[in-house]
Amino acid sequence: MDTKRITVGFFVTKLDYEYQREIWRGICDEAVKEDINLICFPGEIIQSRYKFEYQANILYKIAGKENIDGIVVLTSSIGQFISNKELIRFFHSYKPLPAVSIGIKFKNIPSIIVENTKGLYEVICHLINDHNCRRIAFIAGPKGHQEADQRLKTFNKVMKEYESILEKPVYIQGDFLQSSGNVAVQELLDEIKQPIDAVVAANDSMAIGALEAFQARGINIPDDVIVTGFDNIEESKNYTPPLTTVNQPVYEMGRKALQLLKKIMYNEETPLNIILPSSIVIRQSCGCFSYITKQAFINNTVSRNIPFFPGFLDKKEVMINECATALKKGASPFITQQDCENEILSLISSFYRDMENGKSDNFINLLNKILKNSIVKGTEVTYWHDVISLIRRYTLEFYLKKDQLINAENIYEQARILIGETSRRYQAFKRIQVVKWTNRLREVGNSLISNFDIDELVEAILSAIIRFQISQCYISLYVKDRFFPENAQLFLASKNGKQINLDGKERSYKSKEILPEGIFLKDKRYTMILEPLYFQDDQIGFLFCEMEPDEPNIFETLRQQISSALKGALLLEEIKRYTDNLEKEVARRTLDLTKTNKQLKEEIQLRKKVEESLKEGERNLRAITEATPIPLVIVRMTDGNILYANIPFCITFGIDGGKEWNNKLHDFFYDKKYIQELLEKMQTEDHLSNIELPAFKMDGHSFWVISSFQKMIFKGEECILSGFYDLTERRKLEREVLDAIGNERRRIGQDLHDDICQDMAGMGAIASVIENQLMKINPQKAGKATYLRKLIKNTIVKTKALAKGLYPSGLEYDGLINMIKELSNSIQLQFNVPCKITLDHKVCIDDNPLALHLYRITQEAVINAVRHGKPKNIEIVFNSTYEKVELIIQDDGIGIPKNFKDIEGMGIRSMKYRANMVGGKLDIRRNGKKGTIVTCIITTKNYRI
Repeated sequence: MDTKRITVGFFVTKLDYEYQREIWRGICDEAVKEDINLICFPGEIIQSRYKFEYQANILYKIAGKENIDGIVVLTSSIGQFISNKELIRFFHSYKPLPAVSIGIKFKNIPSIIVENTKGLYEVICHLINDHNCRRIAFIAGPKGHQEADQRLKTFNKVMKEYESILEKPVYIQGDFLQSSGNVAVQELLDEIKQPIDAVVAANDSMAIGALEAFQARGINIPDDVIVTGFDNIEESKNYTPPLTTVNQPVYEMGRKALQLLKKIMYNEETPLNIILPSSIVIRQSCGCFSYITKQAFINNTVSRNIPFFPGFLDKKEVMINECATALKKGASPFITQQDCENEILSLISSFYRDMENGKSDNFINLLNKILKNSIVKGTEVTYWHDVISLIRRYTLEFYLKKDQLINAENIYEQARILIGETSRRYQAFKRIQVVKWTNRLREVGNSLISNFDIDELVEAILSAIIRFQISQCYISLYVKDRFFPENAQLFLASKNGKQINLDGKERSYKSKEILPEGIFLKDKRYTMILEPLYFQDDQIGFLFCEMEPDEPNIFETLRQQISSALKGALLLEEIKRYTDNLEKEVARRTLDLTKTNKQLKEEIQLRKKVEESLKEGERNLRAITEATPIPLVIVRMTDGNILYANIPFCITFGIDGGKEWNNKLHDFFYDKKYIQELLEKMQTEDHLSNIELPAFKMDGHSFWVISSFQKMIFKGEECILSGFYDLTERRKLEREVLDAIGNERRRIGQDLHDDICQDMAGMGAIASVIENQLMKINPQKAGKATYLRKLIKNTIVKTKALAKGLYPSGLEYDGLINMIKELSNSIQLQFNVPCKITLDHKVCIDDNPLALHLYRITQEAVINAVRHGKPKNIEIVFNSTYEKVELIIQDDGIGIPKNFKDIEGMGIRSMKYRANMVGGKLDIRRNGKKGTIVTCIITTKNYRI
């Protein structure tokens, strides 16, 4: 090897599973440490059997000596459907590049593998010996897969050893995917119908699929059935109940693979195989408590005759070692044992000083700083519970006076609350980040799919690059001349959010070079991902981006969106180019006819040929539009009559495409007036996009679409080409996200009401006792206790109000109107603004989600009015029939500004979003000269009213 920085390629299936992502993080961290360039090639399983997934594997053909110096292959993910011999041939095709395998062991190929036997053996024996399981089912991995076969062999070994006390085991075939765990449970319950005590899955993904399937059938885990997995991925720790599994050092596998490859590249002596250990992880899915819970146990047999001061310090070295060892289990691999010991030392010293002074401030403040630092460094916050349990256990081994014991317990209780709150806030932050990324992907997808023009599409892609903070991004399109597109052209280049002037770099170059010479600066270390751009069986090009290791899975979604958008834009560009050429030809021939009559007969024949070409162009237009999966329709601009619709449009809107039919575009949408307004607007506009519309199929089924409109000429008439995208799945995802947020608010509200308020009520009772005692001793000093009791009482009232606002539980018991009345009373008491409720007749809504959305819209509108409108009066009006519910909130304040649509905030967007979720229509406008009126109308045919 020369002294230049080396570049390593990583072959992996899509990075949307925790197993692949954790290995990738290990490789990325080691690459940063060793100053190695990385290129990720996220293809699919070799010889994939699923639809068009095989198209992604063109990346494995692009990768080679032209762009990388060595490869790391996650064979356990890409080699599920082929034999070891075929995998060896796959490795040999890259010679002389050095290569390392992760997950599968080969005879002459360096490999990183996990010892599959010990951990799984311990899990199964734990189920038999500790939980008395006698009827056990096993969900196996794919047949012929080395790791899957080893785990099945281990299971059979245990079954053989305990066959005298076990019933005949059940085997169900899986494929390592979560969906196969769900299917396995269906087979177990509906076909095999054999009672079982436990299900052992060959990996965590299948175990989680099985958990979800059992819970959907009302089967409780672990009371009815025990479920265990293998891998210890992040999701298994956070599932309910947490999954008992086998820890596979996935992150370390990635780091070791890159270390091994580097030694091979530098001709250092290396072992052919590195075997990493596995270990059992006991959690609640088998019915056991976690290790952290057991650590809090205090041994009552310990003698407590030695005083705490200074005896506690004699145990300092032992405590530091035990606490640091416990903490290291949850720490990032880059955090050393010494780092953990230093933090524990400072914490124990602070605790001892606070015990001397009868305080807790120094310890709690220091712990707060350490917890924040732990999150930044990637240490699991919950492992600090283990540290607190150990310090407490050693503290209680000594004799403590009553006030010392109370102070110590106060410190531990505050520490646990602080750890719990820090962990909860961090988890909430991560959930918010997921919602934010989901919204960004949705918005970017809408923007990309609604742009048919190439220039507008480039702007949309640049906007997406900026939103996802991608520092470098390059898109190349294939020059299709053979089965394997050997050549490509650079279509778009961006750095730091700005488009790069290509200066001729868009000329054709070899695809294996990935980018033309000189366009990509290699002076700094980089981590890049190469994503294939394809649409069904059509290869388009590839996306080459710089990436951060924390969010690798967004690139797969971005790939899909850009591929679909490019396919549509290129098809339309081809149609326009063909139409323009035909129009130019017709114009030229027509001019020739006016100049001479001598060649009239010849020109007439030529014109007929041109007309035939136009007809052929129309046929090509139909062929191209039928090839795209996007529902497309061409309508006459003047009256909206449909002149042509492709098959996806007929399927989406429930039309029999094989019969003659005559419809207008208006016939498929509820708001026909708005459709007419759009057609009229297109007479002055060339393009409209991102328009959400409620539509219905011919059978009456309703759904929402996002649409775009493009002006064009069709059959000599001014027409509009319209594309539609079904929002059903997106609305379902949005509803799930909103439900998740609502459940979290409910949980927080319940915690405030059931835990905090109860604790404060106890504090109030104590304060009342103190007040009575002081009244007898010194009435003058009892005033502070009285003040404290009243302060606690007021705080309880405010906390309950806050809990009520977080989740209006009354929706489940008292009905929507009672909750609105409580909101009205709260506004009058808190802001001294009269809030009147007017009912046409009693409104009773049995649909809880609808009631919750209506309550949130009312709450947002009323609070906006109070905070921003300065009203003297507010009125809430409910009118309902069997066909619709009409909600009106009006006030007499200063009113919203005339340009509020340009400056609308989170509150207005929230109300519009909730109205859309329940199929309603929201209108916000000024209430005459003064005040604001908010109206929400919802059709009730889909709800219980």
